[in-house]
Formats: sequence, C-alpha cells, structure tokens
Amino acid sequence: HMVPSIELKYKIIGYSGDIILRNSYYIGVSPAVKKELEKLHFNNRTFLLTNGIDIKRLNFEENKTHKNNNILIFASAYYRKGTDLAVEAINSCRLRDKVQLILVTHNPVEAQSILEKHYGLVPKFVKIVPPYKNIALLYQNSFVFLSPSRSEAFG
Repeated sequence: HMVPSIELKYKIIGYSGDIILRNSYYIGVSPAVKKELEKLHFNNRTFLLTNGIDIKRLNFEENKTHKNNNILIFASAYYRKGTDLAVEAINSCRLRDKVQLILVTHNPVEAQSILEKHYGLVPKFVKIVPPYKNIALLYQNSFVFLSPSRSEAFG
C-alpha cells in the first residue's frame, strides 16, 4: 500500500527528517508495511494494526445466512479508495440489479456529483450513506466488503 516506498520518502527527508521524526511512532497496516518501517530503524516505534480494523469487534456468528445483497465500501476519498472501480465493476456485471452497493462516505454530495457526472444519475444499485458509529453493524449487514483502494496509510 505504500507508493512511493517509505524508504524513498525517508531518503528525500534526509537528515532533517531524523530530527523531525525522532519522536514519532508508526503504524504498519500490514506485516509487510511494518517490516519496511522496521528496516528504516523505527523498530521500537512501529506497531502493527492490520488494515486498521479490530476484527474482535465483529460478530461472525451473527447473520450466517445473509438476508440481503449489500456490498459494503468505505468511500470518503472517492478515487483513492477505488470507489469508481467498484461502481464500474458492478455496473458492468449482470448482477447489478440484484445487489445494493452501500457507499459509506463523509462526502455524500461529492460522491453523488461524481456519479451523476459519469452516469447521468446515481445508479440504482448505489446507496450513499453517512458514516456509522457502529461499524460492526455495517459489516454484519453486508455479504461482502470491497476495498479496491489505489493507496492506503502512508502511500
């Protein structure tokens, strides 16, 4: 998820970065990202938080048989999060009339505007919703979660 790599960014920052960053802590969103940070001598200041999701909060026993066709995507950064890729994939799929893409965003007006500009209107299978405090409920009420992000975290 790191484009360009942390190593390149660190070299660009150079010695002044050593002074500026010496009291900083780092979060790797995957074991590979954490390992890359540790290679830059951030060993004692690097932590792993896989994808930023605490899966202990999710109840995998509930909703074993999904009674809906919700597809979940977090889309506050519409293009960076790959929302356009998800919408286009579903739009070009014969199942588009059988699923509901739940597009969670802090920017509903922007998302609606982008969709209307590209499709002429918001496709029927797209439902734009604001963020929920109970994130587990979003996951539990969906049969699949999409994350076609172009970049994440430090990228």
